[in-house]
This record gives sequence, structure tokens and C-alpha cells, in this order.
Amino acid sequence: MNPAIRHGALIAGLFVAFASSARAACPTPRQIRMPGVSWSDSRNEGQAHVVRAVAVESPDREPSIVGLWKVDLIMDGQVIDRGFDAWHGDGTETLNDSVSPLLGNVCLGVWEQTGRRTYKLKHPSWSYDNAGNLVGTVIIHELITLDRGGNSYRGTVVFDVFDLDENQVFEGTGEVVGKRITAR
Repeated sequence: MNPAIRHGALIAGLFVAFASSARAACPTPRQIRMPGVSWSDSRNEGQAHVVRAVAVESPDREPSIVGLWKVDLIMDGQVIDRGFDAWHGDGTETLNDSVSPLLGNVCLGVWEQTGRRTYKLKHPSWSYDNAGNLVGTVIIHELITLDRGGNSYRGTVVFDVFDLDENQVFEGTGEVVGKRITAR
């Protein structure tokens, strides 16, 4: 099933399951069943209650792209953009890049797995001139391969730049390199 549809079904199911509850509260993490996830619970007298998801390790399980990454976009051997990229389990992606917030430094994308440890990403974003005026859009396409350990990836990137009338004004190609950011 498509991850976005599965996510929508999960949200709809949660609303139905908890709509009849007399109290207004979010479901506890233990009430949400997720494959490949177990729940770690710490309860200490007088301390905050902490529940966190813990990935279940399995030797036959391939690593996932889901998580937070430090990424470099490279053209002609030069880093042209650097950012923090969150790949979400529902097939969406959020990039916070090093461009000034005045020029639009947070953008969104969608991704899907295309093979064993390979993924494609489509990332539309707005394009601004140096004065902050909207001048068009940029569509970024990535095709990446996750390393066996799941801690880095490499791939190709294509930049398609369009003006406000949707005329293509530039196409460029390069490389994308990502390194996983962990809580440790």
C-alpha cells in the first residue's frame, strides 16, 4: 500500500477509535501498533513519564531512509547547497537548507523506494531573486542509494528551474551526499 494512503488510513482509524472517548486526549504510543517498533517505557516516582519508540533490530531487515540527514548538493565539484533533510515514514520529506530564510530555506518533497536501498525524491521549491521577489520554481529530482549500514547515501540530482510562466530556464545535474544525524 502507498505510504501516504497507509498514513491517511492510520490517522482516520485513530479518529474513529478515539472519537467516542469521553476525555480529550491523544492515544498513548502503546495504543499505536507500528511494525518494526517496540516501546521503551521509563516510570520513576516523582519524575516525568517518558515513552519512546525503539527500532527493532533484525539482521534480515534493510536499513531505512527515514530519519534526519545532513546533505550536500554538489555541482561541478562545488557544494552549492547544504541542509538538514528529514525523510518521513509517510513518503514526505522536509529540507531546511542553508539559503537565507528571506529566499525560502524550508521546502517539501515526496519520495518512494525504487529498489533495494534505492530511493527517488521529487522536491519542488519556490525560486526567489536576491531582492526576495518570487521568480519561479525549482524541481529537484534525486536518485539515491543508501549504504549497507544505513548511515550515509550518495546519488544524482537534477535541478529543473522554471520561470513564473512555467518555461524551463535552466537544467543542471550534480551529486547529492547525505550523512545520517543520530541522537547519540
